[in-house]
Amino acid sequence: MNGTVRQRRTDGFTLTELLVVIAIIALLASILFPAFARARENARRATCQSNLKQIGLGVAMYIQDFDGHYPAVDSNYSNYTGNQPSTGPFSAPAFGIQQTWSNRIYPYLKSAPIFLCPSQKTANAFFGGSTPCSYAMNVYLSYTSTHSYWDAGLGYTQNPMPESLVQQPARCFEVLESAGSTIPYTEPLGAGVYYAPAMPGSDIAAALSGAGWGVATTNYAMHFDGCNALFADGHVKYQTRQSGVVNAAEPNFAQLWEPWTP
Repeated sequence: MNGTVRQRRTDGFTLTELLVVIAIIALLASILFPAFARARENARRATCQSNLKQIGLGVAMYIQDFDGHYPAVDSNYSNYTGNQPSTGPFSAPAFGIQQTWSNRIYPYLKSAPIFLCPSQKTANAFFGGSTPCSYAMNVYLSYTSTHSYWDAGLGYTQNPMPESLVQQPARCFEVLESAGSTIPYTEPLGAGVYYAPAMPGSDIAAALSGAGWGVATTNYAMHFDGCNALFADGHVKYQTRQSGVVNAAEPNFAQLWEPWTP
């Protein structure tokens, strides 16, 4: 031996190398995780659109069976001939209401999960009910030309719209995701105060908070910056907040919501 001390190199990373690897992993995670989250939300949005497409088929079958009329949104009686379901999973017993629009078309679909969007964080049932429903019907489809509406117990008559009177079915909302989903119908702010679609906006949040539901800082958008919508011709699309969608005082309100508008 020449007395020279030989150093043995142990396998492994140095501290600097470990820090570099950790930094690279963190960078990749910051890039990929939002993409993964967006991909998952896109999948949920697609499922929601499929739900609405099936709901549209249910509405179409109901219309065919009941003298060409849309289902009344929340009435306990019928203004035209034909039997109506007296009970179902989407009743609102707090209002004494059994025949919501979703109960009326339920016999055609026979699946409660179809009425629930997978992105809904807090699933709500109609007032006093137990089965959650993410979707609400355009209330103007339960109006007549004289705009009579609501329940017979309150002295009004609810006359669902005949399909033949819908002037622009490809433009008119039929069913949307609703911010105030404890109510079976939806309409824009200024028309119904707080039954707006599931869209972003401090005005929607403030209206719901003022009614005792939710808080004024809540973003009610269901998918990214908007929600899915079913139109009267049966097509479904992702709807963002545009003029007339949320506020009745804005242009295009009548074209999107009122079926009788040419």
